[in-house]
Amino acid sequence: MDEIVWGEIRAKGFYQRNRSLGSALPSLRSLIADLKPRSLRVDRLYPRKKNEAKPNSLSAYYGTGAFPPHTDFALKSLPPKYVALFCPVARLGMTTLYDGSSLRAAVKKTGTFRIHSLGKAYSANFFNSNKYGEFYRYNRDLMKPLDENAHKLGDMIEHASPDHVIDWENIAWVLIDNWKILHGRQETHSTGGWLWRYALDTIK
Repeated sequence: MDEIVWGEIRAKGFYQRNRSLGSALPSLRSLIADLKPRSLRVDRLYPRKKNEAKPNSLSAYYGTGAFPPHTDFALKSLPPKYVALFCPVARLGMTTLYDGSSLRAAVKKTGTFRIHSLGKAYSANFFNSNKYGEFYRYNRDLMKPLDENAHKLGDMIEHASPDHVIDWENIAWVLIDNWKILHGRQETHSTGGWLWRYALDTIK
């Protein structure tokens, strides 16, 4: 992988590629190949009104409104390490990025949440550490606070200002460290355009 790209991902938790550089899709494919993912999931994401969205999707909750900060695939025991978003055609609806470590530092304790999935319920934390490293997990619609600290964290995240904004009129794709960075979306009044999402599990 290009050292400039990898250096930015290590330092900031993401790398964005400007449209003016050209060769957007070949460069993204090369990056994904360098990562050698164990598994790769690809989804096409459209802005949708609530009544047109898939059940339990963010669009089903928020329609074309703003998406709150979240971890993609937060229900998985280990969310995918990287998420790439590719915008083939310039569009509205900018993506917002939030540094998980900054969110964690803003509260003394992050508390405990309850996740309900497929008829099962279990406890989950915002900050996690295991043999693969440290990662953040958050989705306010799927993770319900169990204590005062979790409520405070949720309120703080909901009102947090983004650390960075991806303007899809100028940016072709972004690779996000899904363990470090939460992301959301600004409100959009258009249901045109789409993003390709690549979820990359790189843990061997």
